[in-house]
Amino acid sequence: AEQCRQFEWVVEHAHDGYLLVNAGDVILFANARARLWLGLPSAQITAATETFLQVASRTFLQQPAESWQGWPEISPIERDQPRLLVRPETAQDHAQVLAVTAHENTGTRLLRICDVAGRIAAHREQRSFQAMVQHKLRTPLNGILGPLELLAANAPDSDPVGRAGLVAIALKGAERLNAAVDDVLRYAEASRPAALGATCPIAALPDLASRAAKAMSLTSVEVQIVGQTAACSLPCSRETLAWILFELLENSCKFHPLRAPKVEIVADSSPGAWIALSFNDDGIALSPERLAEMGRPFFQGDKNFAGETPGMGLGLASVFALVWQTGGTYLVQNRADRPGLNVTLRWPQAQRRATSATIDSPPPPQAGAFPL
Repeated sequence: AEQCRQFEWVVEHAHDGYLLVNAGDVILFANARARLWLGLPSAQITAATETFLQVASRTFLQQPAESWQGWPEISPIERDQPRLLVRPETAQDHAQVLAVTAHENTGTRLLRICDVAGRIAAHREQRSFQAMVQHKLRTPLNGILGPLELLAANAPDSDPVGRAGLVAIALKGAERLNAAVDDVLRYAEASRPAALGATCPIAALPDLASRAAKAMSLTSVEVQIVGQTAACSLPCSRETLAWILFELLENSCKFHPLRAPKVEIVADSSPGAWIALSFNDDGIALSPERLAEMGRPFFQGDKNFAGETPGMGLGLASVFALVWQTGGTYLVQNRADRPGLNVTLRWPQAQRRATSATIDSPPPPQAGAFPL
């Protein structure tokens, strides 16, 4: 009896759906997951008259149609054929795909329902990733090989101006390929655990942001440190904060209509509670669907992927992965006051305060704005 109770508990809390149906396909039992997916009202199936297929047909389509012909009769030849219940995608929800398998008992049949939509999506994303990587790596590689082949074939006869043009094309391709490889390596590095105990004083933020802006030739980046936040420290190294600033500023630059965003960086804190960095740009607003995808590895904001947007789509994913690993959270949303994005990184406030011994930049500035 105890083993039966344990088995019932396992079945009731299983991630897959389980149903027991009689020879006429009428449902005798359904666990919690099956009731949820099929819209059955309660744990107790009493005086049931509807068959499993009738209940499933209210919400799902049977695919492939030929594998469901003759149900509930299943011939030995058809036993291993895939049977899917498919709920098409809507404006509110993704498509749901359930795989149905059957185990025959004496007079009854045990049905198992598995949600395979994730596996299908993962396979599709894998194929998309492979196509994207091939394009991202082969395009700059062709830009290197083509000019070099021409140089090798015509070097003795080519004029200096022509040689210089081919070298410039090859150099641009090499730089683009190097940037793509760097994106992958930085993402792999960010996936590793952060250095234990590493901190960076907020007082270093203006200098680090200024260097990142200068590296991208951005002239309109402003840093504001609110209240006593200048005395706080972030749970990451100075090098890590510099990399985070570079990635977020680069992202704002990539998707700004003129590639020249105006960015406001605000450091704020709540004593003893949290510390946050907020990045506001004046670029474009994104749809809810694209906002939900932000930070997913290899996602880029192009409406129609053409491979022309610089990078591999790993910058934000790397930043957010590191924020999670250091105990923080992130939020990406459209600005409420104007077009553009707001990216907020928030950590529990570090107990250790920045001291002069740990700051390798000028003394903590007073609260206020720091135009760069």
